Amino acid sequence: RSRIVNEVQLLQRLSHKNIISFHGSWVNREKEQVVFVTEILSSGTLKSFVDKVQVIRWRIAKRWATQILNGLDYMHSLDPPI
Repeated sequence: RSRIVNEVQLLQRLSHKNIISFHGSWVNREKEQVVFVTEILSSGTLKSFVDKVQVIRWRIAKRWATQILNGLDYMHSLDPPI
């Protein structure tokens, strides 16, 4: 339980354009689940997109890599780093 609480507190601190926005959470006691509320991403996952397209242009791959690295750089710059 404390790990989940720590995760929620961590997600509440994050604010970066390349990291999905966290809006809140609640516990569904009937199903014994913690439900996270995040921004909606209508285009699906990166993996599902790659599986559909199969061939990714180099320019697009570079843009994705840059966005991912910008998000990681932000998280690593926090105190303490994530």
